[in-house]
Amino acid sequence: MAMSTEESFASPSGGSTRRQIETVAAELFYRRGYGTTSVREILAAVGMTPGALYNHFRSKEELLYSIASRTCAELERQLAAAVRRGGGEPARELWEAARTMTEFHTTYRMEAVVTRSESARLPLPQATEVGDSERRIRREFERMLEQGRERGVFRLSLPDDRPADIPVTAKAMLDLCIHAGLWFRPEGRLSAEEIAEQYGVLVLQAAGVTHAEIQSVSASVPR
Repeated sequence: MAMSTEESFASPSGGSTRRQIETVAAELFYRRGYGTTSVREILAAVGMTPGALYNHFRSKEELLYSIASRTCAELERQLAAAVRRGGGEPARELWEAARTMTEFHTTYRMEAVVTRSESARLPLPQATEVGDSERRIRREFERMLEQGRERGVFRLSLPDDRPADIPVTAKAMLDLCIHAGLWFRPEGRLSAEEIAEQYGVLVLQAAGVTHAEIQSVSASVPR
């Protein structure tokens, strides 16, 4: 079968056979599901003979783990860089983080969806690694929200003036960004970057940042 040419950090680098297998497997797991995709189908899509997988991975399970662990590492790397670009300013940090999370999950939607939906099939220690990565990301959003509220930048309150719960707010914002990858299509009307920019605005609005403040933050981003 013909595989898509969607750009991906998991695309083959320097002709690496291992990377080729990962890239093809990620698309097959995304489209068909991990459980219903056989090793034979993966190797046929790569153009390899049955049994060749075991020159690179000990099992299909190890192949899934390799995809998931590399996806988590790359997402955390990009998020850390986004927060650094924020320069310690809560609104700018949250803007950069939301844009990065959204663009990652739209641009690399196959790897991201497979990691989140199939990692429970991994052995407990490896599945825990994926869960730990997700928790670190959630805690980083919680930190930004807490800091922004303490500085008076974020207005996180309920209609009765009770403070909004920070963990719940962080999870809601992350769900918004992550689930963009479930409906995004590269051939659609808006690019991943354009969608990420709109989601960045929506997240700042959810944090109670004023329109003028959002304009100031977005204007500071190089185009």
